[in-house]
Amino acid sequence: MQQLYDWQIDTSKDILFTCSGHSEELKSFLKDDYNFESCLRLLSLSDQLKVRNVKHKRHMALISRLFLKFIINLVICKATLEPDVELWRELEFGYSEHGKPILPSKSFVFNNSNSNEMSAVAISFNSRAIGVDLSHEEQQSISPIDFIDQFKDMFSDGELLQLNAIENQEERYIKFNQLWTLKEAFTKYLGCGLNLEISSFSFEMSSLPEARKPVSDSNIITHRDASWTKSDIDASEVPTSLLKDLGYDIHCYSTTLRTSDKLPVLASVISNSPTNPIIVEIDLFQILKNEIV
Repeated sequence: MQQLYDWQIDTSKDILFTCSGHSEELKSFLKDDYNFESCLRLLSLSDQLKVRNVKHKRHMALISRLFLKFIINLVICKATLEPDVELWRELEFGYSEHGKPILPSKSFVFNNSNSNEMSAVAISFNSRAIGVDLSHEEQQSISPIDFIDQFKDMFSDGELLQLNAIENQEERYIKFNQLWTLKEAFTKYLGCGLNLEISSFSFEMSSLPEARKPVSDSNIITHRDASWTKSDIDASEVPTSLLKDLGYDIHCYSTTLRTSDKLPVLASVISNSPTNPIIVEIDLFQILKNEIV
């Protein structure tokens, strides 16, 4: 754990913290009833109840809540230079008009997203807001063939032209996922939930990069040499009431977090920061093992 306390945070760039539930060590660890219950008690009573009410993939429900709580406390600790901050202390959230959780009186903004087996928390010290979204490796509710017809009402004419211009069906489907993460990330950036027609804004997408290998590795923290692509957004039809407090300097980035024999896991981050985000992978297994042993 000393590596965690020695780690220094870079507040000049947005940070995307990630945690994978694919880890066999973490899966095996949480299959043990004692370990699961011990980790569950690190959450508030309300979050414990939410996890218990999940019927499928309960371990991922637990991981996502533990990860969010841990990362926010870690960032508070590092950003305020308060080494005595308890990394599992309870957090007091405020909420925006449309229910987006916020941290009152903190020097950063955050947002989180979950994929099938991956959790992510995006942090920004230089933005009024931030939004993040991950794509899924498996999407049973979306046809890999008729997806454009399924969701054509969600896209602008320009976005449909971009998708239909891709001849390869598999590449078109991956591009569709990239576009969807951008749209979801923007609504989360705005904090408007479902109170905005997502066809009212559009993206001019760039090519999507391949996943990159780690550039540094420790038992707990891994920095990934991410390759990001930037997309342009046309938000001219978005109501001024949603943008006036956030500003119009909006930067939209996408990357590939993971590739496998399934769909790639894509991430899109939207904020006011003009520089590529940093990706930091956290080994939650090591942290939890040290916490409850």
